[in-house]
Amino acid sequence: MIAALCGIGEYPEGMFPHTVFVEQESEETGEPVYNQYKLVSIDQSNATCVLECPLTGEREEYDLDAIETDWLITVWGWCRDLMVEQGTWREPQCNLPPEPQIPYGLWAFIYPFSWFELSAGDDVILAAYLHEENSDWEHPIERLSPAEFAAQVNSEEFQDQVYFVRMIEVTEHNQPRLKYHSLTLNDFQGIMEEGELENLSDDEVRQIETTYNDMVMKAFRNKNHDSVPSFDDLTEGRVITELLTKAVSETL
Repeated sequence: MIAALCGIGEYPEGMFPHTVFVEQESEETGEPVYNQYKLVSIDQSNATCVLECPLTGEREEYDLDAIETDWLITVWGWCRDLMVEQGTWREPQCNLPPEPQIPYGLWAFIYPFSWFELSAGDDVILAAYLHEENSDWEHPIERLSPAEFAAQVNSEEFQDQVYFVRMIEVTEHNQPRLKYHSLTLNDFQGIMEEGELENLSDDEVRQIETTYNDMVMKAFRNKNHDSVPSFDDLTEGRVITELLTKAVSETL
């Protein structure tokens, strides 16, 4: 329903304001109650809306999913009826932001001694968790809710001789970007030669560094670490093509 409301394009005349209800906690009893609001507007780009309190006139931004489902259906029906009446109805196109690779929220990531230092960055852990080979590793990185992690610890199932633990609050700002997650060594050489790195965002540069360091981890596993240039060497132009090619071939 939210996807449909966010795929309308231009809303029909007369759609707003519209009565909706939001389930909230009563300040007096602590019990859930349904409070009435006026739906004033919808921001399709991030699936949020502005609701006005009819008692105070105050307006506040909410996620669309805060509105009780039956009332979302009512709003959608009202919107569709108006568009049919005004001759502007068409099948909606979903305009929601893409789903995150890792759900937002606080998670316990357990990552193995054999692959990481204790001080490994959050971005490295998150990107490695999404790595296509993660599930094939002997000790894969796992993502647990705080309750699931507590249950493992309390039942003595947690392998503290194998894994480190890192609590990470996953947000849109530290969500791994996968555009540069699976690069070949030739890709790295092309990025450096074409000067592409200078035109990338900080997030994309960190993703390239994470992917490159994954190759370094492979080199660790193959006992060839000394032959692999560091990411700083690579980005600062201290790596000649022959050395990079040699390092690439030895890590594959």
